[in-house]
Amino acid sequence: MKEVGVMSPHGQTLARLGSPLNEKGRYARERINTYKYDIDAWTTLASEAQARPISEAAPLYEELLATFPTAAKYWKAYVEAHISTNSDDAAKHIFSRCLLNCLHIELWKCYIRFIRKVNDSKGQDGRDETKKAYDFMLGRIGMDIAAGPMWLEYIAFLRTAPVTSPQEDSQRMTSVRKAYQKAILAPIHHVEQLWKEYENFENSISRALAKGLLAEYQPKHFSARAVYRERKKFCERIDQNMLAVPPTGSIKEEQQLTAWKQLLAFEKANPQRLEPSALTKRVAFTYEQCLMYLYHYPDVWYDYATWHAQNGSPDSAVVVFQRALKALPDTTVLYYAYAEFEEARGSIKEAKRVYESLLRNSSTANALAYIQYMRFTRRTEGSEGARKIFFEARKAPACTYHVYVASAAMVLCIDKDPKAARTIFELGLKKYIHEPAYVLEYADFLCRLNDERNVRVLFERALSVLPPEESIEVWNCFMAFEQLYGDIPSMLKVEQRRKEALSQTGDDGVAAAESSLQQLITRYRFLDLWPCSSGDLDHLVRQQMMAQRLSGKTEQQALTSGSGNGMGGNERAIPASGTEGLAASFPGGHIVRPDLAQMIVYDPKQGLAYWLASRWSNTWSSTSVRNWSCIGFLNFGASSWYDIWPISTWAATSACTRSSASWNHVFCRSRRNFEFFASIIELFLQPSASREWAISRYRSGIIHLIASRHTICSIRRCYTTSPISSTHWQPQNKCSNQFISKRIIGCKPGAYSGRWSNRVTI
Repeated sequence: MKEVGVMSPHGQTLARLGSPLNEKGRYARERINTYKYDIDAWTTLASEAQARPISEAAPLYEELLATFPTAAKYWKAYVEAHISTNSDDAAKHIFSRCLLNCLHIELWKCYIRFIRKVNDSKGQDGRDETKKAYDFMLGRIGMDIAAGPMWLEYIAFLRTAPVTSPQEDSQRMTSVRKAYQKAILAPIHHVEQLWKEYENFENSISRALAKGLLAEYQPKHFSARAVYRERKKFCERIDQNMLAVPPTGSIKEEQQLTAWKQLLAFEKANPQRLEPSALTKRVAFTYEQCLMYLYHYPDVWYDYATWHAQNGSPDSAVVVFQRALKALPDTTVLYYAYAEFEEARGSIKEAKRVYESLLRNSSTANALAYIQYMRFTRRTEGSEGARKIFFEARKAPACTYHVYVASAAMVLCIDKDPKAARTIFELGLKKYIHEPAYVLEYADFLCRLNDERNVRVLFERALSVLPPEESIEVWNCFMAFEQLYGDIPSMLKVEQRRKEALSQTGDDGVAAAESSLQQLITRYRFLDLWPCSSGDLDHLVRQQMMAQRLSGKTEQQALTSGSGNGMGGNERAIPASGTEGLAASFPGGHIVRPDLAQMIVYDPKQGLAYWLASRWSNTWSSTSVRNWSCIGFLNFGASSWYDIWPISTWAATSACTRSSASWNHVFCRSRRNFEFFASIIELFLQPSASREWAISRYRSGIIHLIASRHTICSIRRCYTTSPISSTHWQPQNKCSNQFISKRIIGCKPGAYSGRWSNRVTI
């Protein structure tokens, strides 16, 4: 049948060979065209491939494995389909493609079965080939925690080797002994069984010799058993059937990432006290297995390469970086990491090749890539080489005003040539005068040169061409400049011109917020010193928000004064001004405004859950100076639990994502609501902290549940910034687990029941 190709949105041609797909297959194909890594859709196609003859299924397998190159279960199904048709050459080719990158025990078992099948009829030569295959397998994957059965199978294979002379028998026993001695020192399943068999083996040969050997290996074996028990706990948390997909932020992915990092940390700690070479092999093996599932995580690749470099294996680090770029060709940060590594060890040519490959890739050839390449060239070839890269970048389609700013900053700071830097800014101004950010960078540069006259000229040029709705930042910067360099008449003149310009935008909220007192406060503040109290500031900010609300404006762009600039500093030479500058400079760094579009009017018919949702998601508008409280008195029966629980998950999670939040008090009058509030505590902590961290906070008494049958149960949770850290918690009156158990649920400590006991164990 003629081949039909379908081009997916991701640029991958999806071949269709053989008989057409069924209805489920066609639907799966449509889903894959929408999202390349749709696991359910690929699972459907994999089932379709397994149901077809290998001649028709091969294109489907190739598509599948091109998307999931580390999916051992699909490699295994693909090669078994060839083995079942006696296509030995095709099977060998598939094994050569997947074995070294898929350190999965089931795939390697399939490989050994294939080798034995091929070589069983070849006599002694076949046994030798099989033994080499076993040695190759156990050398690669013998330290896998599930490799115990393979060690037992290998030892059984060695013990059944035919012998024709005492010398061959001695060689066989030596081979069996070496295999046992390797196996009993590996923290794997069946390690105890291997030890018992080894004892019987040595005792069957010579009890005198066995006594010395067993005494030598027993302490090492006991250490391996202890490590195995700990290692097993980490490995049980890992999903061996997970497919490698780009991170989506799901809970399962985060759990798997955490589990792998914990296992890696455990192996790096060297609990078995291995020799350096053996430890390196163990940790590298763990990283390779981790990448089977976290193939699209750049941080794992970077950690792997960095670990090699720190352990004196720069060549191995290079190999890992190259594999990472092949796996994630559009991840720019990996290019920078690789180039930095090569530059740091003196391989300038290799680092330059990395930058050139970065610029050849259309997905990564952006303005930042040219800027970093220009800086690299300046460090390695001097200013003349950097100038050539700048001229090349100007002609590139990806060039933005950032390239001009970076080049001018380099010329000013490195070459100490302000005239040439100004020339570069003027070249960019011809092209980017409509970019307020570029105008501000140029103004900042001129201010650093104390060129007051040309700063004013620049502002006038820019404001004459910028539309009013895009000129707010420039006006604010102009006002701040006059406050710093001008006199009172010039300040008031610019302020009046600014008001007139903003009034043309039709934004009544901005005009209403521009009170003279706010402007006065802005003019007479300095750094974190304010000419008024925090209460006055709070009042002015509320007035500004009220004006925005009255104008129907629910969201306003944040105009901060500390944006990065090309001159290498974190603050501009010209501070922020205006109402936006007041808000941006407010103690605490910023103002968190509620999303008014999500607010709903409370209706008793809707139930308590909707009231909680609306209150939790829309009462966070406080700053670090002033904590706002959300106080609710809950009086609901047992049936209300089912009304609250589904919506409370969303409400708690939504509230946690809002910075500068303050949960002060939530009260309830019913003892049976204890489980609800206990679960809410856990839900609050999930987005920002781990489950174990929540338990530790509970144990330390920082979260308090104090209640009795007729008293009020309160939960107090205070923090001022995000993300959460232990320093943001304020301990109140402590109470023990025993007190909570007896007073709230009337049971012994630790005997928690219901949803709470299923979630945490105190």
